[in-house]
Amino acid sequence: MFERKISRVLRQKMIDLLNQEYNLGDAFFDKIQELYESTTDQIDKENFFSGLIYLLSHLEFPEEVAKEHWKKILERHKELCQKLGRNISIRTSIIDYFTYNNTALKNPIVIEIFLYDSSEMKVFIDEMTGVYNYRYFKEALWSETKRAERYNLVFSIAIIDIDDMKKINAKYGEEGGNTLIKTLAKVIDLNKRAEDTICRYGGDEFIILLPETSKSGAIAFISRIKRKLEEALKEKGIEATISVGISEFPTDTKDPSVLVELADKALYIAKIKGKNRIIAWNKDLY
Repeated sequence: MFERKISRVLRQKMIDLLNQEYNLGDAFFDKIQELYESTTDQIDKENFFSGLIYLLSHLEFPEEVAKEHWKKILERHKELCQKLGRNISIRTSIIDYFTYNNTALKNPIVIEIFLYDSSEMKVFIDEMTGVYNYRYFKEALWSETKRAERYNLVFSIAIIDIDDMKKINAKYGEEGGNTLIKTLAKVIDLNKRAEDTICRYGGDEFIILLPETSKSGAIAFISRIKRKLEEALKEKGIEATISVGISEFPTDTKDPSVLVELADKALYIAKIKGKNRIIAWNKDLY
């Protein structure tokens, strides 16, 4: 099936965007295009639109045909929105396009994306925050390592830990602590790029995979996250800070497991240096 010609990582990112369609509005199509443009794996690139349309309709097309269908689906979507005077879902546009202008979809089977492989999705999703879990991160890290090796690219990972979580729970209660964790996940998710991967690493820790990003780029990204988090928490009446450790492939190591260990060590240094700071790994830290 065309769906299986794309990697599981890309497929999960597509599903993630499709699940966010209603919240993204018109930006949904920009996010899909952004994901396509950021896809550098040759196989994923060559099967991107055929995989996307298969996810939405279970129809199989060669990539060039699928790409042309997607272009016309977008045109139909805009046309229908203008005629109806309101925004409609991409699923509605696909059914209309294939049913009335194409004989390919004689029996529409477009299903809500969140129903696809629900049992499989649950294995990789953190229930509290809705972001991926560490099990998914390990697979994404392996995939990105292979891609970086193939194309001679750099990437970074960042481990984020909420400072003094026990004190926060004591001050705001368990509900306040959970609100903090959910808020941090949401802030990261809203500010990351389509190609970035955020996962819950532990109780109050998150780990982020940042493709084609150096340490300096990762620091800039995390600095923005810290500012956005402060703004979001201020509205909720919660005071909290985060500490972050960063490592870079292949500068620090070419071993993905060691890369995580080095980011964790950098996080440890951030903690002992006073917390509320970002530390990028280098061999002189120890």
